[in-house]
Amino acid sequence: MAIAQGPLQLAIVLLLGAPLLGALETRVGHRLLAVMLVVGGVLAVVVGLLAQSIGHEIGARWPGDLQSEYVLDPAIAVVAAAMAASAFLGSLWRRRLRLTGIGLVTVFALYNGDSADVYRFLAASVGLAVGAVLARRLDPRPSSPVPASFRERRTLLSLIVFITAFGPAVAALNPSGVGVLTLFRSIFGNPFPHGSAVRAACAVESALSCAHDRAFLDARGIAPLLELFVPLVLLAIGAWGLRRGRRFGMWLTVWTNLALAALSVCVVIALQARYPNVDSPAWLKPHGVADAVELGAWVLGPVLLPLGVAAATVWNAKLFTLTAPRARIIAFWAGSSAALVALSGAYLVLALTHRAAFTPSPDVPSVVFDAFMRFVPVNFLTNHRHVIVPHAQGLRAVFHWVGPLFWAIVATLAIRALTRRADFKPGREGNRLDRLVRAGGNTLSHMALWDGNDAWFAPRGDAAIAYRTVNDVAVTIADPIGPDGSLDDAIDGFIGYCDRNGWTAAFYSVHEPTRLRLAAKGFRSTEVALEAVVDPTTFTTRGKSANSIRTALNRAAKDEVEAVWSSYDDLPPAVQEQLIRLSTDWVANKELPEMGFTLGGLSELQDPEVRLMIALDADEHLAGVTSWLPVYRDQIIVGWTLDVMRRAAAGMPGVMEFLIASVAIRLREAGLQVMSLSGAPLATTQHATSDSRRRPLDSTLAFLSRRLEPAYGFASLLKYKAKFGPRYQSLYLCYRDPLQLPAIGRAIASAYLPDVTAGEILSLARFVTTNR
Repeated sequence: MAIAQGPLQLAIVLLLGAPLLGALETRVGHRLLAVMLVVGGVLAVVVGLLAQSIGHEIGARWPGDLQSEYVLDPAIAVVAAAMAASAFLGSLWRRRLRLTGIGLVTVFALYNGDSADVYRFLAASVGLAVGAVLARRLDPRPSSPVPASFRERRTLLSLIVFITAFGPAVAALNPSGVGVLTLFRSIFGNPFPHGSAVRAACAVESALSCAHDRAFLDARGIAPLLELFVPLVLLAIGAWGLRRGRRFGMWLTVWTNLALAALSVCVVIALQARYPNVDSPAWLKPHGVADAVELGAWVLGPVLLPLGVAAATVWNAKLFTLTAPRARIIAFWAGSSAALVALSGAYLVLALTHRAAFTPSPDVPSVVFDAFMRFVPVNFLTNHRHVIVPHAQGLRAVFHWVGPLFWAIVATLAIRALTRRADFKPGREGNRLDRLVRAGGNTLSHMALWDGNDAWFAPRGDAAIAYRTVNDVAVTIADPIGPDGSLDDAIDGFIGYCDRNGWTAAFYSVHEPTRLRLAAKGFRSTEVALEAVVDPTTFTTRGKSANSIRTALNRAAKDEVEAVWSSYDDLPPAVQEQLIRLSTDWVANKELPEMGFTLGGLSELQDPEVRLMIALDADEHLAGVTSWLPVYRDQIIVGWTLDVMRRAAAGMPGVMEFLIASVAIRLREAGLQVMSLSGAPLATTQHATSDSRRRPLDSTLAFLSRRLEPAYGFASLLKYKAKFGPRYQSLYLCYRDPLQLPAIGRAIASAYLPDVTAGEILSLARFVTTNR
């Protein structure tokens, strides 16, 4: 537990373990951390020795393979302490530390499998148990699991993919590994034997086998070794795309994992084919049940693992909705196909016209087959009986490098497809919906451009309605967009479009003019939110009601906190990183599901057309952020609508008042007349009254408002906005058939919480029940 295997390992433990333990010490204290180090490390070694003893008794192979290995590795105690201390971290870093730590030790245990790797894996498990016990004793209050945000779930899945891409490299770098997944070494390990080994084999092999081995030895080089790691590079690129929410990254990950599983199957078949005269090689003959299970895992693990990663990626497909521009997808397929045809064609022409330059001299089918083999890992050549190798230097360069060059082109085109998204691309003015929004939308119209929305266009193209389809209900996003004279026809057209598709039309978050148009068509309505709208030209910080605003502005001046108006792309990288961390922490530390639909998040504030008002102190530390959606009229911005509000835990008190007031002052100075503080769902004028004529639906919404208030605070948010002196505009849900209200309600709930789980629903119910 305290003896390193060498200077290199000691240096690694000190470089990585010391900063990690130092950071954890600030959270749990030095005494508790020392307990975790000692107790966790000792228990991990004891559990490892017991497991090794039991494995030896039941006939498993790995205890014998590890009987001469070190077990007193200092990293064992570090891993145990880190996993134990994770129980005392916030939800965001707890998940990240556990996934990274458990993922890494699992990779080394499975792909390398020496004694220290196995004991570190056991140390992680023991550490989690020790942490759970200590946390329960020191803080007996039960804590509900905090759901991960959409971005966090993408990050965690991408980390899993990256770790599984890293694993085969571990197997390849250690030729003596005994882990369950060391079969990957047969795909990614150095396949070329030493010259002395070939000479010794030729003394006992047939002439044909000897010629094969000599030709294969002549095929060695840097390029074939680089080509071995092509699947791992593609997986790393796919993991990067997953983290960015890219659909192309999802499919790249899926297809690469499927190809990896297919390669593993081919390797198993090829290994079996090396022994044609026996049922199976000696090392594939199990001795007892435990040995059979271990061998089964050794053979099937490299197949099932990539299949499992591919399945998990497809299962979470809803997390990856950002599509690449069509031109870049076409460029990927066209460029890859052209490179394959050009490179394979060039090699074929050279090889067919210089067959005498190969050893042995090939026939035409052998050359054609070899052209295909230039693009697959060189390990498969060990199982191809007729290996041909050119001895001319120029042809040998082509022989080696056409494969790596092709895969370099594929990787470059894949990265290019992942670096730009179709929705927030420059030049979006050419988009029909964007043009209509710029021509004359209202305060909520910019939400129509968000990812995940569809748009229906009037036949003449002069009006559009943005919507989402959930369970055969088309829920619109705010009002129809277009000139007043075209909106009636647009509404009729959209209703007909929904009817033809078997959908129920639900007009959600629409203003009074749209409600009146729909009422004339037989639609009913209910108030679902209140929008607070401030007139910047009359905004003032005078008066009793603005006392907290004045206080916030004065405090900001005293503390040297600056309000910065900028787009996300124009922020310095350091501030961008703080903003991402602030937003992610804000979501992760809530015990409730993250809401979407008409409530923006980190992805929406990164839109180049959105502006941010952020608070930075004198040390460039981010204290808070608000995001603002543009309001257009005749292609000109006439106002802004508040969307995201985030405050740093250690931020200045009153930072939100400071930021919103700063925007109001800025708009007043610019002569703009519209500043919307957006709507507060379920906070309505009807629910605040005692009108006995309210319909059952209104009473139901009032009940939901009261019950969800402790969780989401919509009514409190509405009261908060009152200090800015706004006028209020009602937002409505309009529906045609009251019998469809349950389906409409479920659709709207699913739109706001598309990936909510049963556990999150129970957590929400428990929170509401205990805080009412």
